[in-house]
Amino acid sequence: MCERVTIDLDTTDVEVYGRHKRGVAYDHQGQRCGRPHVATWAETATALAADLMAGNDDPRSHAAGLLDRALAPLPTPARAGRILLRADAGYFAGALARAAHFADVCFAIGAKRIAPLWRILDGLGEADWSDAVDMAGAQVAVADYCPDWWPAATRLLIRRVALAPEQVSADPRARRHRHGPSRPAMLPALCDFRKTVASIARCRTPSIACVT
Repeated sequence: MCERVTIDLDTTDVEVYGRHKRGVAYDHQGQRCGRPHVATWAETATALAADLMAGNDDPRSHAAGLLDRALAPLPTPARAGRILLRADAGYFAGALARAAHFADVCFAIGAKRIAPLWRILDGLGEADWSDAVDMAGAQVAVADYCPDWWPAATRLLIRRVALAPEQVSADPRARRHRHGPSRPAMLPALCDFRKTVASIARCRTPSIACVT
């Protein structure tokens, strides 16, 4: 249990109906809600630390502090092993990456499909792709991309999966993504490559992830 610790950061919106409730706000869907922000030890399904934010709060501003608090209750044997942080693209911020790096925590942080990353995808050739470990039909590629103020060892890990024609939505909005299901992610040089790829793939929304 303690050979490896994976800490997942995530939020969820909880709608409330009382107009006078404190600490809540309208989210992007127009619902009045609170936003629990939880750090979970994935292997044991244990909540290590949590905050209750308002529905319009950005979790990135709380993420570094939440990670620090999540590390504190880990048993000593667990702290001596490998610790990996996983977070989706809503946490794409250098502050969290630096906090993980300074705590000697490997990270896989989802990244948004911004223009520089589309250019990287466009520049990849077929020889750059390798079959992914433990993911049927998936391939991965690693690119040199380190945003400003991120740890220097950060790399971009991209995952793509071929879709059968019947899996492609008939909705015209599905045509907006030029590269179909290519999923970039950034991964750390210090972590075992094969295991990190598998970990990133289990994140719910890994469009791109940063790892150190």
